[in-house]
Parts: sequence; structure tokens; C-alpha cells
Amino acid sequence: MNLATPAIHIGICLMLSHSVADARVVEVSASAWEQMSAAEQSVLQVDRTVSVVADRAVGIIIDAQQLNASSPGTTTGAALGGSFASAAYVDRAFSGPTWNYSATTHLSLQLLGTILGSTLDKRAQPAYVTRYTVKLLDSSITTVDQTSPEPFRQSTGLCVYVPAMTPTIDQEVCRSTPLTAPRVAVYR
Repeated sequence: MNLATPAIHIGICLMLSHSVADARVVEVSASAWEQMSAAEQSVLQVDRTVSVVADRAVGIIIDAQQLNASSPGTTTGAALGGSFASAAYVDRAFSGPTWNYSATTHLSLQLLGTILGSTLDKRAQPAYVTRYTVKLLDSSITTVDQTSPEPFRQSTGLCVYVPAMTPTIDQEVCRSTPLTAPRVAVYR
């Protein structure tokens, strides 16, 4: 292998093209980094920042199951407030020597009671629990549970950091292993 050429072929798992403060970052799995020669490691470090990722910190999602664990909202406060206001008005209107009932006043007080009672109501709380099954780079399988107010989840087959379940910079880090890695060109 000629290390002076602009394209260096490395048969190991690499991730490229992430920029941090104008410096390129190359992420390499720990097992791949250990199998690189000192010369290959030093060439990568010439104009890049190398980040070694633990094999147990990255993997491919092989399954995802989702449960809607949302809690419904309540309207009991509004119903009780309206009922209480209505009963109180009717009780006052028809008590005593003179009856003083007005349908408009009755409806107005019932609506006011409903509005005041609705302050005791609870909003619906959306919650979706997703259980991801992930095959890590060291070939072990783990599960990660995440709860989110959104019904969206990561796709099966996506290369992610575990346990955060955020996608890696480049999916190539999960597609390649030291044993099966395709030859990846690194351009300086």
C-alpha cells in the first residue's frame, strides 16, 4: 500500500465527512482501530480528528415495537362546574316567596360554571413507548426503551448510537466490520 497517494484504501470501518470547527472528523469502531497499523492510524490523524467508537456503543436497529401509552384528557371538571352552577341557580330561582327564573340567566351561569370547572380538567398526555432491538458491532443484541410524545421512531436497519438511539454520522460504521469490511477510500 502506497501511503503517499491521495486515495488511501483501508479495509476497515470508517465514518467520514463530519465537520467540527472546520476540522474533519473520522469515526472508527474500536475493533477496526485496533486492527489498523500504526502507519494507517498516523495517516488518518494528519488532517483529521479521529474518534474511536466503542463496539458496544453503536449498532443496527433490527426491530422496533411501539406502544401508544398516551393518557386521555378529562372533562369531569367542566361537567361538574356546569352542573353545580345550574343546580345553584335553579335552587335560588325557585326558593322563597317569589319565583325569579330566567332561561338566559340559567344558561349564562351554567356556561360560566362550565368554564370555571374546565380549569380542573387535565389535557391529554401523548406518550409512545418504543422498544428497539439493536445488534451491536460486537455482535451482541440489546434492547433500548424510549418514551416520546411523538409517534415517530427510528427506522429498522439504521446505524445508531446506543442508548441515545440517534443516527450515526455515516451509516458505513455499521455496515463494515473488521472481518467483512469493504475497501473504503479516504481522500485527503
